[in-house]
Parts: sequence; C-alpha cells; structure tokens
Amino acid sequence: MLLPGSGETMPGVQRRRVSGHSPYEPVFGFSRALVAGDRVLVAGTAPVPPGGGPPPAGPYAQARLCLDLIGEALSKAGKRVS
Repeated sequence: MLLPGSGETMPGVQRRRVSGHSPYEPVFGFSRALVAGDRVLVAGTAPVPPGGGPPPAGPYAQARLCLDLIGEALSKAGKRVS
C-alpha cells in the first residue's frame, strides 16, 4: 500500500543505481547515485575514504574527498563534472 504523496514520481523512466565504495552502502541500502533518464541524482556524500578509514583532517581535505567521490559517481554514470 502506498502512502499519499509517495510512489512513482517518474513513471516509465529507466533507472540505474551507481554504487560507490562506502562500506555503509550494503549496510543501509543506499547507492552513491541514481541515473534516472537524463538525470543523475547523487546521494548525500560524507568524507568516508575507500575502505571506511577515518576522514581526512581539515575541512578542505574533507570537501575535496567529497567532490572526488561525487566525480567518481558521475563518471560511472557516464557524466562528468564541468
């Protein structure tokens, strides 16, 4: 049963999940990004390095890692940061 306001908002649009390397993806069931038609929807991104190690020190390094993770997801989706 669907709740009011939930459900299919883009009927007929093909979707493809784009996985990242976060160890939390299989635990919590999310994907780094979703390709829906001509759109790429990127999930909230935290500075979690490959393998789930501690985040880099400092806000610049953390932001840089987040942008790199987003760029990697876009690349896997066939797009690029421009």
